[in-house]
Amino acid sequence: MLRGAQLAPLLGQDFTLESGGSSVSLHGGRHAQPCAWMNEMLAPGAHPAMRGRGGIRCQALSTGLLHRGPAVLVSPVPLDPGKAGEASLLRPSRLP
Repeated sequence: MLRGAQLAPLLGQDFTLESGGSSVSLHGGRHAQPCAWMNEMLAPGAHPAMRGRGGIRCQALSTGLLHRGPAVLVSPVPLDPGKAGEASLLRPSRLP
């Protein structure tokens, strides 16, 4: 789980997470949408409240160990920290 980062621009991009002196390279694949069962497990309305806020699915491009705590996101594209956590209105990307 990563907080404080705008994720939508990372779709289709290779990026790196650095933490605890280690780093892992990742590829941003597609949006991760929350499941409808959230209405049953959490509370009615949880699923619509989380739409667009499920993050992105990533593929690991390198091995490494990430540690809980502060991390650095090294991005090839500009990110706006003010948009972190905003619901993404983009349609999920289609992977081949």
